[in-house]
Amino acid sequence: MSVLAFWLSQFVGVRFARVAAWAIVIAVGIAILGIAKCTYDGRVVEKHDAKVTGKTLSTDAAAKDVAAEQRARDAITADTAEKERNDAIDQAPAGRPSDAAIRLGCRRLRQAGQDTSRIAECS
Repeated sequence: MSVLAFWLSQFVGVRFARVAAWAIVIAVGIAILGIAKCTYDGRVVEKHDAKVTGKTLSTDAAAKDVAAEQRARDAITADTAEKERNDAIDQAPAGRPSDAAIRLGCRRLRQAGQDTSRIAECS
């Protein structure tokens, strides 16, 4: 400390050299504590981020598995419904459909956004 005080006495005078030396020592100590605190906080944040990222990845993987299973069930349901529709069409009696079937078909076309104005049965 005396070397620092001696060196400072050249700038601030002998009277304030000890006070300036203590102020510098305290400022350096506070700076070291601040750096240590920031380093510690950075490590805590990194650990927390790694934990959250790991949890997010596992949750995401589980959600993707559930979604894949749901898509598979939906595909099976859609295929089954399409097969049933095709079977019903194939098993329908030959000839002209009933008026109710025609009205239903026209309504379905309109709901699907098709223009039915050129279809005579849908007028």
